[in-house]
Amino acid sequence: MGSVKEKNSNIAFFLTGCLMGILCFAGVYGVKILNVTYDAWLLNGDIDLMQHYIGWGHFRNSPWSFPFGLITTLSKPYPMSVIYTDSIPAVAVFFKFLSPVLPETFQYFGLYGCFSFAMQGGTAMLLLKRFLHKRWLIVLGTFFFILSFPILQRMYYHTALASQWVILLSFLLWFYEKEGTPVYKKCIKWGLMGFLCVAVHSYFLPMTGAVMLFCILEQVITAKKTGGNIKRNVTFGIFQIGSFCLAALFNLWILGGFYGGASAIGGGIGTFESNLNTFYNPLGGGITGISLPLYYDFQYEGFAYLGLGLLMLLLAILIGGIGLVIIKRPEEKIVTYFKIHHRQFLILLLFLLFILLASGPIITWNAHKIIAIPLPGIVGKIADIFRSNGRMIWVSLYLLMLAIFVCTERMMRQSVMIIAVVLSLLIQVLDLSPEVVKKQAYFNREQSHTCVWENAIMQQIMGDKTEFILIGSSTQLMMDSAYYAMKHGMSINRFYYARNIDDRIDMQKEEYLRELSDKQAREDAVYVFEQEGFSEAAYPDLVCYEAGDHVVGVKRK
Repeated sequence: MGSVKEKNSNIAFFLTGCLMGILCFAGVYGVKILNVTYDAWLLNGDIDLMQHYIGWGHFRNSPWSFPFGLITTLSKPYPMSVIYTDSIPAVAVFFKFLSPVLPETFQYFGLYGCFSFAMQGGTAMLLLKRFLHKRWLIVLGTFFFILSFPILQRMYYHTALASQWVILLSFLLWFYEKEGTPVYKKCIKWGLMGFLCVAVHSYFLPMTGAVMLFCILEQVITAKKTGGNIKRNVTFGIFQIGSFCLAALFNLWILGGFYGGASAIGGGIGTFESNLNTFYNPLGGGITGISLPLYYDFQYEGFAYLGLGLLMLLLAILIGGIGLVIIKRPEEKIVTYFKIHHRQFLILLLFLLFILLASGPIITWNAHKIIAIPLPGIVGKIADIFRSNGRMIWVSLYLLMLAIFVCTERMMRQSVMIIAVVLSLLIQVLDLSPEVVKKQAYFNREQSHTCVWENAIMQQIMGDKTEFILIGSSTQLMMDSAYYAMKHGMSINRFYYARNIDDRIDMQKEEYLRELSDKQAREDAVYVFEQEGFSEAAYPDLVCYEAGDHVVGVKRK
């Protein structure tokens, strides 16, 4: 009976958190972008947001094949996986199945953002419920998780990476695990986690994978302390690791992650890391507008600003903790405490580990280099797979936020705690307000988008052509061309992916140039050249037209 009551309670808390997330989403982004036929807002923003939407559109237009995630109309003739357009693969596949009944123009990014906020609220509330006893504190604490600064930074920039509820979900799998759970259930849940990470964004794999390892480590420690079979628990742990890795690899395979010749290694480890000032550096955001110096400009990838409200609460806890140390001098009890409460020790260790993973291999504070940790060749290559390692700081961020609320409940008297938490929430909202106002102004206004090719002259030139061949073009024109191709059932020979295949694209471009030099221009192609250095005499088989900084050519009839 008790377990049923607990289950119903967890469902109620989860749904309450989801509702809070939906309300927060509507407050920040409004409801206009929930209109699935309204896509202009996706085309006027960051190039990455355009990449996600256009990637989905071409995936939708591509015929079904195996692997299931292949896009055949971008970077033609080389198919690439929807994984590399960061279009949230699971959602893209789901809506492609529904494509026949969907409107011609369809975007799911507004709906997904709302869903992601809901999941952030639901998982955060369950996480806090696991450690806190006061319901009002659980509810108020959930707002801090929903409106965390990294989520507002990522949503509708790297939309999939705003799905930080995936990290919280891995915490739940660890902290809600019951003693005596059959090993097959553990394997299933961690296997599903590995599958989910690839389905959303593969950068969550090392984050949730590490949480799994600490969960297994706790199982082994518990077995040792209770006189259980340690070897058996280690074996079961290997099974869980195997299920996680196999499920992730299986999903990568069926989505085409190993297809198309894209290298998993991105290069640049150490450039996209986190700075040690990240928890208190608003990077120009917040009410203060302060931006503390960084060692590399790309360290914004490791953005994990707590917010003024949480910083105030953290400061109060630190001052109170120092006071307790001075008064009670419990130094000799710290080791004993962690021996008894090994989960707290593991959480602290996980927190510190991810600070190191996110901040290395060049540890920096503000604009200063503290130490550079050399990575051996093979280690460096593996690390380059997740070169934007600054994102790993999110694990430490959410553990720190959890610790702040746990310490607040345990260290403060009821009356003091109410005042401190409410004041902290008000300050946090005030600190968030400039970012929220900015987003409200952008997302709530009606927007329109005009493609460079959508005018009478260009339409006449295009005729019934079926492919763009970009010999030279700016990134913006490439994206505009890819969008036009998406809307008119055309293909294009190059695109902006999360992992490049430039060597293959350049090799194919040489083939196109050979065809032109042999006067074998393609009947159904639109050729695009850069204006600078272009000579029409070099392409006698083409009729050419000026188009701003570019030249458009079609086969001469």
